[in-house]
Amino acid sequence: MELNRENYDDGDVVTTNIEIKSSKNKLVVYFIKSAYSDRNKWNERQVLTDVEVTRCQISEIYRHSDPTGSKLIDYIKNNNSKDASITRDLVRLSDKTDVIYIGLPTSTTLFGSARKFKDTFRPLIVKINDEDASRCFQDFDIFGSQAVNVAYDALIKGKNPTSTNNFVSFYEIGFLRNQICRPLNANEEELEK
Repeated sequence: MELNRENYDDGDVVTTNIEIKSSKNKLVVYFIKSAYSDRNKWNERQVLTDVEVTRCQISEIYRHSDPTGSKLIDYIKNNNSKDASITRDLVRLSDKTDVIYIGLPTSTTLFGSARKFKDTFRPLIVKINDEDASRCFQDFDIFGSQAVNVAYDALIKGKNPTSTNNFVSFYEIGFLRNQICRPLNANEEELEK
């Protein structure tokens, strides 16, 4: 579900989306802030250049009062503002919070991110809870303008990247995913997109 969309004069677009995933054991809220730009080395339109995911595992006491997350969705819709205060409120109510940043090193960041300077050595800048994980994504240049999309799908959604290059291994990314985004369980259901 889209919460905010900001369009800039240069064609850049920043969106904030929310996803809520629920199981009998956990209620997890994902705030996904994405930046798209026409200014990129591939000269393609609306390339995903930056993604920042705030993953909040809601406290058990709140989960018991709203096991499906429907009340939480209504609360977020009614109290949403552009200053991201709703995200800060949910971080305070969470048992565990992870912040994952994925970005192109040569794009212009539109929100306070891990990239403070131009880094051209690796194809992606990846920060997980302020720790650099870019080394695990060193082969993502093979995905070109889709590198951020593929990294997001691998790290957050759990989709294994595939490549025709047999020398490229993505084992470390699965390990990272298991460390931060452990699946809720086998019968996880997605409530909102």
